[in-house]
Amino acid sequence: MDSGKFVLRNCLYLELPFSVRIAKFIPNKNWFVCGSDDKFIRVYDYNTSEKVKDFEAHEDFIRCLAVHPTSPFVLSSSDDKLIKLWDWEKDWVCTRIFEGHSHYVMQTAFNPKDINTFASASLDGTVKVWNIDSSAEKFTWEAHSKGINCVNYFMEDDKLYLITGSDDYTAKVWDDESKSCLKILEGHTQNVTAACIHPQLPIIITASEDETVRIWDASTYRLDDTLNYGLERVWGIAYKKVFIQTSERVKSVDFHPTEPWILASLYSGTVCIWNYHSQTIEKSFKVTDSPVRTAKFIPNKNWFVCGSDDKFIRVYDYKTSEKVKDFEAHEDFIRCLAVHPASPFVLSSSDDKLIKLWDWEKDWVCTRIFEGHSHYVMQTAFSPKDINTFASASLDGTVKVWNIDSSTEKLTWEAHSKGINCVNYFMVDDKLYLITGSDDYTAKVWDDETKSCMKILEGHTQNVTAACIHPELPIIITVSEDETVRIWDASTYRLEDTLNYGLERVWGIAYKKGSNEVAFGCDKGSVLVKIGSS
Repeated sequence: MDSGKFVLRNCLYLELPFSVRIAKFIPNKNWFVCGSDDKFIRVYDYNTSEKVKDFEAHEDFIRCLAVHPTSPFVLSSSDDKLIKLWDWEKDWVCTRIFEGHSHYVMQTAFNPKDINTFASASLDGTVKVWNIDSSAEKFTWEAHSKGINCVNYFMEDDKLYLITGSDDYTAKVWDDESKSCLKILEGHTQNVTAACIHPQLPIIITASEDETVRIWDASTYRLDDTLNYGLERVWGIAYKKVFIQTSERVKSVDFHPTEPWILASLYSGTVCIWNYHSQTIEKSFKVTDSPVRTAKFIPNKNWFVCGSDDKFIRVYDYKTSEKVKDFEAHEDFIRCLAVHPASPFVLSSSDDKLIKLWDWEKDWVCTRIFEGHSHYVMQTAFSPKDINTFASASLDGTVKVWNIDSSTEKLTWEAHSKGINCVNYFMVDDKLYLITGSDDYTAKVWDDETKSCMKILEGHTQNVTAACIHPELPIIITVSEDETVRIWDASTYRLEDTLNYGLERVWGIAYKKGSNEVAFGCDKGSVLVKIGSS
């Protein structure tokens, strides 16, 4: 960081005398190591906050550190044109110096196929390949016409490739075996400062001093997205692991509040609990032969409840895997279930145009029916300000507001020109708002007090199937049958990002309170992403 202040977990401040250009975790030691413009390498224990070691490592600014994947080694590279190998088991002695570049050495990267081989990128326009057992370079690429800021290896089908980024405003993909350039990625308007291939997704990511991040298809090299988060020049890339579970069509997703579980309801008639930490199926329930369009956790009972096209609601104990209850709830497909935040109630909505309230403490008796919509009722949502009030969205183009104590609607919004697929409440500064998504390809934000539309979010090219405000992050999330997820700034309503995970149409969103995790249900499975910093 330019200020020389390195921040760890938002609570440990290490006041260093110069800019810190690089820091890396050494997790098996509970350490991180950092290099700075005062030419020093420093090592800290991130559990105790104690300094483990500091020493002067170079004669000029330290640009990069790379931790060996298995051995107790760290590579450092510097503006003094040298690369050095340090052994922490020998009290951080320098065991080898690699000399050969004629300008600053900006980055080093270990080879995943031969972990004792590494590449280095320099402002002399070359990439050099070395082995840690010899100070002599193995190979030199004249890779760019100007300085090279970054180099990374990646594997595809057991073949080895490199990617480089340069002050000539391009990134290049290289075949390690043939030493040939496979593709030049053009489009940035300033120096390319970082580049990598995502290990879980088929994308290339490049970052630049032009203040943008660019996302490229790793197979076709097509530019898929350009991102600008208003944070000026982009110097580095770190990606979070993304959990993808392929399956039949997923119609809804829900997070467990305490376990690392996603509940997914499938078109095949199955409900799955996916563990996104272990990336395994925790449990699977074949509940019916009909599509299951909605499923929700009832965590205080260790239950989940689901509704399907056979018109039945089913309740299961997810710890014992036993069925608690099943009953015919509607005369047509069940579209949505909503669990009351405090009382033993579940709302169901259906293509029979009705909403019903069920009390599980009374053996799931229907205590009230809400009638008024003239088309399928697609979703219901409880108000966070008055938890006995809820809104309903229908393909009749209206949103209706109700109280669970009365079958009479309180209010009707003529909200969209076409059918409405989703509705959700959210609070900002003690004010209540709603968001709706429609077959008119838009989402709308509404002021609950004035009943006025605050903003129309346009850009999707097919029906908007789900929309919400993230409770921890200042973003609006919309998903659509156009196969994309769109991220909007919740204050300015500016489109910040468009995501496509290659799982075709997107049907559902779930977020986890107290977390930056978001899950999406799609035609070909589910995806979990972490948005922003942890």
